[in-house]
Amino acid sequence: MRLSLLISALAATAATTCSAAHIGQRRGHDHARLHKTAAVKSRATLSSTEHRGLNNDAVYKPINVVTSRETGVIESRDTTLFSNLHPADNAHMVFGKVGVDQTVKLANMVLYADPKLPIVMMEAFEGLTSAVDCNGNDGQLSLTFSSAEAFNYALESWSYINEDTEKQFLVITNHDGCGPEGERQSYKITDVDNDEANNIVFLNASPVPWNEVASSFDMEFGKVTVPSSKLRSIRARGLIDWLDEQVEKAKDGFDNVIDKIKGIGDGDLSESVTIPFSVGEQGARKELFEDFTKRPPRLTLACTDCFANANFETTGTVKVENFKPSSLLLEVSPQDFQATVQLEATIAQTNPTIDILNWDQTIIEAAIPGAGIVIPNIFTLGAKAAFNIQGNAGVIGTTTFTFGAKSTLPNGSKMSIDLVNPDNSGTEGFETASVEPIFDVDKASITANIAAGPQLALTLGVEILDNTGIEAGVTFGVPTVNLNVTAGFDEHGFCSATDPITSGIKVTSAANFDVVLAVKGSLNDNSQSIFNRKLVNIPLATFLDKCFPVEGITPPKQTPSSTVVTSTAGGVETKTVVPVPLPSGTVGAKVVEKYMF
Repeated sequence: MRLSLLISALAATAATTCSAAHIGQRRGHDHARLHKTAAVKSRATLSSTEHRGLNNDAVYKPINVVTSRETGVIESRDTTLFSNLHPADNAHMVFGKVGVDQTVKLANMVLYADPKLPIVMMEAFEGLTSAVDCNGNDGQLSLTFSSAEAFNYALESWSYINEDTEKQFLVITNHDGCGPEGERQSYKITDVDNDEANNIVFLNASPVPWNEVASSFDMEFGKVTVPSSKLRSIRARGLIDWLDEQVEKAKDGFDNVIDKIKGIGDGDLSESVTIPFSVGEQGARKELFEDFTKRPPRLTLACTDCFANANFETTGTVKVENFKPSSLLLEVSPQDFQATVQLEATIAQTNPTIDILNWDQTIIEAAIPGAGIVIPNIFTLGAKAAFNIQGNAGVIGTTTFTFGAKSTLPNGSKMSIDLVNPDNSGTEGFETASVEPIFDVDKASITANIAAGPQLALTLGVEILDNTGIEAGVTFGVPTVNLNVTAGFDEHGFCSATDPITSGIKVTSAANFDVVLAVKGSLNDNSQSIFNRKLVNIPLATFLDKCFPVEGITPPKQTPSSTVVTSTAGGVETKTVVPVPLPSGTVGAKVVEKYMF
């Protein structure tokens, strides 16, 4: 299964191959046996053209820096250390992009080597070389060292594989001409040769896809920090050079970027991954439901102002073992969350028989372009947004009224989502969610502290090494509302004995606020539901109990009997005793409704 919410432009492509012309002779080995370059295909690989086109906003590029495992602070990498030539049991890689307002987003990865395939990071010893050649088609990678000392140290560190045909090591490149543009490329090295007179080392190099070599790795995003005081010391194809290029493209001076970065907090460049969430359209009208079985329709429902905006700030940690995620934690915090749902209901039901009318209407469901992270062939975090209104109603009478809610979530709230062990997921801070009701009928209106809201869904999809996908859908019911509207007449004053107006409308409503997490997973195109549970469930007491005096509603001509209405929404059954409606032609209406949005 290809997760639909993942960056949609992910497509198969062949990895660029790198090789160089051969110089010199290798002792005791037949050059004809050198491996030729192999084309590598991956279902989720982005070509350089696709990077620049459809998904450049989500792609994180390699940055030649390191981070402290103890403090998480970015540091410049010393690329002149001979010790960096040693094949190691792990490799440290940083990826990044320039985000909104020129802030810098970073992801930090540690790749753990297979015991039989230790790792050499080419970018870690760039200061020891004067030339690197990955071009050509002869299966070689050539490195020209700037000194005989460095050349000899490299040979001493690598030539052990010539003594044993089962010995190999991995070279990871981050160099122009080596691999796809703007990506690191891994190469399996099976043979070492040299041109001593020119300090050149030749490596028999075969490109290897990440889903064959990245069996174990850790990754963090949104947690790496770069104090601005250290920025200008980070060089050599590092953060500053990379930032300069990005800023130049953005036609903004780097000093201006530094000023903006200082405002993030303690001068740190890193922020969480920002997922912008915007659904609906403020002030736009959208028809949701019409009872087409009758003319005129018994109920017509329309959105007259339905929209939501927020940023979901996301951080995460990933741990992969044996090519499968053993830990995948996301922390998601809504920022500046606001939503408005204003609905217009037109009732035209004079028949005393009450039927339950149901609707389930999607306002929008779409991927969020440019959101999340794409580290090609290794890790993808994508997102989609959905806005849905569903419910049912039993109606009698004739009237038009407007109802709904304006909702906000506190900036301090957050969700901790464990995608491997969903039972460990939880939330905090949602208790102070604010909901302000909207109600208007026949020019009467009321505003209270708590009322109805939309049903909004943010779905996050994670894909690891092109074959393991997990998606987490978080649905905000802010809140689910039970709304009862009754029009009537009382010759002594409908709303109160002291009110001279003898007719009016009574409105009562109760609600429930919830957050639901649903997790699905896929492995090798097989998908299954893993988890579905409410993380937040906050019943709200009757928040709206008002009477509006409305002139012009005439009294009934006879005493009505009663009818029991049973309605169901969201799996909850509600029974309400409803008097038979006012006679035909009476102004006003008797309405019993339950909405879930």
